[in-house]
Amino acid sequence: MLNSKILEYIVPAIILSVLTFISTMVFNYFSGINSVASIGTTTFFENNEYVVPINIQTYNTVLKDLQIVLDTTVTEKQIKTNMPVDIKIIDNHLSNFSGTTLSISQISKDQFINLLIITDKKLNKDEVRIYPNENEIDVFYGSMDTDPIGKLVKSTIITSIIYGVFIFLMAYFINQQNSKRNDIYKKESDARITQIKEETEKLISQYSFETNRKKDDIAQLNIERDRLALENEKSQKEYIIYKDNLLKKQILLQAKLHDYSKELNFWRNTIRKMLHNNSRNVSSVEIFDIVSKSLKTYQTNEKTNYDFEALKVLSKMIKDIDESEKLN
Repeated sequence: MLNSKILEYIVPAIILSVLTFISTMVFNYFSGINSVASIGTTTFFENNEYVVPINIQTYNTVLKDLQIVLDTTVTEKQIKTNMPVDIKIIDNHLSNFSGTTLSISQISKDQFINLLIITDKKLNKDEVRIYPNENEIDVFYGSMDTDPIGKLVKSTIITSIIYGVFIFLMAYFINQQNSKRNDIYKKESDARITQIKEETEKLISQYSFETNRKKDDIAQLNIERDRLALENEKSQKEYIIYKDNLLKKQILLQAKLHDYSKELNFWRNTIRKMLHNNSRNVSSVEIFDIVSKSLKTYQTNEKTNYDFEALKVLSKMIKDIDESEKLN
């Protein structure tokens, strides 16, 4: 697991290093390679004379007004070159400098100049100096590196490796930070998920309880509804029975009243005849009125006619109701 994580960092770092190397090489190739100047070690020649070798290599640039300063006095005859070069000795009479300043006006591209300067004493490396004067030139002491492209490749490889290591360390550090943040986020997320699950289970339990309670309430309501329906049905039956009984009583009362009316009429007629035969002073109607007022039996008045046809209709209704009850 650890090796796979390390590979995740190393592979991108290597790829970036290779890309950096290629891009740097391409950039340096097209932008040009600096010229190179090397100052060799002073060598004894003969008759107390010494030779100072100076090599100058130009590539894609032109050198102009290059100056070489020597801490000794030399003449133009003491300067030897492998090819024609415009070299002048600058007059320094106005200064306290006792050495010699050589000025090279111009060196073309892709040239290799070998200067041999003969001096009367041995010069150390700090006694021979080259001033670029805004020229792009690398100056070093010792033998000249004859393969600047190889040197460029070497420096580019080193730069790319350093850059790759930096990217690797940066990626590793960032990944570690991301891993820590992810762990914290995962813990918080797990805690939140656990909390949500608990709250969900609580809500489900509460909902189930409420649902069961509502089911119980609905069951109770259904029972109460059925009970009320039965009571209503019972009440309707009782009402029908009561209505039937009321009709029956009404029929019986009407029948009794009819019978009483016939009997009263009979007795009225009988009494009227008796009074008519015995006395002519008091009217029979007046006597009957006096009796009715005293007894308060106004319904027995002979003028009151009972509807016997209504009695027949009521009797027919009672008969139909009884037959329907028998069928049910």
